[in-house]
Amino acid sequence: MAKTEKSRVESILDDYRNDLGAMELTYASFDEKEKILMSTPIDQITKKETRSKVTDPTLLSAVLKQNNSVMAQMPSGKVTALTQENRGKSLFMDVILREHILPHATSQFDAYTKLWMLSLYRKMYGSFGVLVDFVQNKGYIGPDFTLLPARSIVPQSGKTTVEDSDRIWVRSRVSKKWLESLPKGVWKNVDKVLETEGGAPSDVNSQSYVERQNSGMQKAKNEYELVSCYEGDRWRTFYPDLNLEMREIDNPQKNDQIPVIMCHAYPLLDRFFGLGDFERGATLHASAGSLINLYMDGVKMSIFPPFKIDPLHIDNWEDFKDGIGPGQIWLMKRGFFDAIQRMEVSPAGIESFQSTYGFLKAAILTLTNTSDTGVSQATDPGFGKTPQALKMQAFTQGMQTQFDRRMLEIATEKIFDRMIDLLAKRQEKPMPLYLKGRDLERVAEVAPDVVEMFEVGNMGKVVIKPQQISNCDYRYEIDQGSTVKKDDVMENEALKEVTGFILKTIPNAVSALSGDGLVPIGSKKFDLGEAIKRITISSGVTDWDKIVVENEQNETEENALNTEDPKTMESFSQAFNPQQQPQPQPGQTPVVEAPQAPTPAPQGQATEPGFEDPAIADVFSHLTGIHQGGGANDR
Repeated sequence: MAKTEKSRVESILDDYRNDLGAMELTYASFDEKEKILMSTPIDQITKKETRSKVTDPTLLSAVLKQNNSVMAQMPSGKVTALTQENRGKSLFMDVILREHILPHATSQFDAYTKLWMLSLYRKMYGSFGVLVDFVQNKGYIGPDFTLLPARSIVPQSGKTTVEDSDRIWVRSRVSKKWLESLPKGVWKNVDKVLETEGGAPSDVNSQSYVERQNSGMQKAKNEYELVSCYEGDRWRTFYPDLNLEMREIDNPQKNDQIPVIMCHAYPLLDRFFGLGDFERGATLHASAGSLINLYMDGVKMSIFPPFKIDPLHIDNWEDFKDGIGPGQIWLMKRGFFDAIQRMEVSPAGIESFQSTYGFLKAAILTLTNTSDTGVSQATDPGFGKTPQALKMQAFTQGMQTQFDRRMLEIATEKIFDRMIDLLAKRQEKPMPLYLKGRDLERVAEVAPDVVEMFEVGNMGKVVIKPQQISNCDYRYEIDQGSTVKKDDVMENEALKEVTGFILKTIPNAVSALSGDGLVPIGSKKFDLGEAIKRITISSGVTDWDKIVVENEQNETEENALNTEDPKTMESFSQAFNPQQQPQPQPGQTPVVEAPQAPTPAPQGQATEPGFEDPAIADVFSHLTGIHQGGGANDR
């Protein structure tokens, strides 16, 4: 390596070490939070002065309960194009996100589990991050996101957000096999790194409390710690042990954005990692742990009290060395029957346990805005079993859930938006998708010309080429509240009210129940069938699927696009293929022929000109809005 090159790399790594040093105290504070998660005592009294080692579960249980409510299900949303003429492409991109990207975004865990963990760990550390990138994994080539351990993120010194940072460092430990698989056209100095045996992490704070408990800081042979520097214009990766640069590429993502996305619990103005529930409740949690273990030791003392023994006035002192147990025979010297006495301990401390612990528990629940009807109303007027207290609990929980949900939604929107952009900008191979008839209908209703762009094959297979979706900017918009756990009782009542309102106020709404179930409302449609299905499900009845069954007639129409018959899909493709229609010459006015009245077909022949299957005639009419008549489901 040339001297100038080496000095340049050393200068860059000096910046890294300065940034790492600025985070030393922050990483050290993570130990306490990780112990709370693992139910390990954090108070000094439990560690040094009590024999009992019990931890209070209130804080951890409250955070888990809160997180399970906020991230109860995968979010829903839609992909929108930034230009009106690309609405059809955005609908296809929406299907690609649901049917292609998210099912295959399984690095580390599946997409739902990763979002759940993202939501949980931000409450633990105050903030938590993910890295969005293009991956190649088990036959899938496309965008994905991976969770970044909090200690692996090294922000630029003096910066408190990713958006304001010029660089973000990410530490990672890789195997020898991974290094050997790197493409040499992009990576360099790999051979020099492989000449070493790897080693332990560069500092003790790079491993979590659990990792240190399980494996310690011993030297890890054939494992190597790399550091990647993500900047707006380029990405670089280094091996700090030898001051080697291993990769330098232009940033492949849009608008020179850093690929690290942070999700916050409570963002702070003067710190990169925000304020989490574990940090807010650490002192209360420690106090509750101390109190519980002192109480447990006190209970043990009351059951097995200490004794005062005068060894000069007993004949079997050796029997007392191992403690006093039931059934023992004591030999006393004459006149000294008080040589052994039970030591009386004041029960005041034990008697005050319930009130003190109730106060601490109520404080923790107040801190997390969760509820426990086991806490008496006398301890805190916001808690209890009265209707007024329950309403107050629901209100405060709703306020907390709303903020937590919004913080998670902001991060999720950024993640999905970045993944969609990566697909549009970096996808190189055609993507085969298997779509249902309703997906094609949805696109055709908005933009029939877009359907013509894609290759439609058998079984609803659609092949999308990268160039067909690349010349467009997309944005993902999440449905607010879509991740939150639904209250079935409230949902049931709300659906009943909305459905009842539709049936009472919209003319001919009842008659729609005998047809397709769609009630026109201005430019929208209300699906009565789906509403009744949801009402039945949320009512809690068993075997609801045996009560609400699919309409076979509608199934036939929907599955017409997914049939295995090649002639069926050929007919559908011809219906949307402009190459099969006469095209006007330059300067010539297009001639539009008036539709001819259908001629009754002889029995046994096709009922619609150009179609051999009557069901396809109906699907074509439904997709295009051009009713030609003669279909099997003519309406």
